[in-house]
Amino acid sequence: MTSPLVMMLLSASGGADAATSDFSGILGFYAAAVNPEARTLTVIDDLESNADRAFPLASSFKPAILHEVLRLLDDGTLDWNEQIEIPIYDRSLDGGRIPSQMKAKKLVGKMIGRSHNTSADVLFKRVGLAAPSATLSVWGLGAIRVTTPTREFWLALSGLVPEVLPYDQLPASTAAFDALDRAQQVDQVEALRAGGKNFSVKQIDRATRDFYRFGSWNQSTSFTILDHIDNVGTPRQMVGFLYRLFLANDLSPARNRLLRRQMARGDGASDRHHIKVPLIYWGGKGGSDLGMGSVIGYGHTAKGTHILYAIMGSRMIRENSDWKLIESRLTEVFDSLDGS
Repeated sequence: MTSPLVMMLLSASGGADAATSDFSGILGFYAAAVNPEARTLTVIDDLESNADRAFPLASSFKPAILHEVLRLLDDGTLDWNEQIEIPIYDRSLDGGRIPSQMKAKKLVGKMIGRSHNTSADVLFKRVGLAAPSATLSVWGLGAIRVTTPTREFWLALSGLVPEVLPYDQLPASTAAFDALDRAQQVDQVEALRAGGKNFSVKQIDRATRDFYRFGSWNQSTSFTILDHIDNVGTPRQMVGFLYRLFLANDLSPARNRLLRRQMARGDGASDRHHIKVPLIYWGGKGGSDLGMGSVIGYGHTAKGTHILYAIMGSRMIRENSDWKLIESRLTEVFDSLDGS
């Protein structure tokens, strides 16, 4: 029997009856209370809607980069205090001055705590664009796509590298990208990087305005382009990723503690404020871009419940009100699964 709370979650999800939903786009979620001692993901109770639909991740891909950085720290091929160069051709759209180099630990802190795009991009390129795909494949989560740093994402939408993705053919060319295997996608992203090296952040920003203002492409077509070119994942597979990240990763105890400290600062811990049940630990990350929003994370409640969640929206037209609905889903998921 479906509880009234679950019925409310489903009705607001855009699942069974999107036309009458308060959510202006498509909302999907999967949240599970799990056994943290089990050798594999063992679900005790769960909630879901559109759990197997692919959604764009926006900045929710960044914990995958954090994991790869921590692996390099364990391997000894990266030092926490290493100064990493930030070349002009790898700078992304961020406010404020960006220095020519930063320590790895500062880049990580900015990537997770402030969702700083340049920091994420520099670290992504330091670990290698193919590294997240390799890990996700080993974890049995190959349907999650993490191949595209934010600078190259915007280069794809700018039309500045027409030899890779011509702007007047974006619907077809991004659909073709979506159909490639991960190695081919990485090759195409590397081609975008190489072709876009000479463009400044200001040039990229100006060049993407037509796309973001629905100039050449209407809203529906623009959202389809984003689905094809952004990093993507399903809510169910993202919960599988979070299980491996927090409860079954391949990191040393020291790096695992570091992971938890960093993730506890995700986006300034803003999502934690929407969880009303008492928590022993929380770690998470969110993301947003045109018509998309997501919150993913893990909470260990005072009652002893371990909850993993991925709440994801796409094709959002009323973004402010839709974000409030995403945040309310987060509150309700914890209330339900913690038995409050």
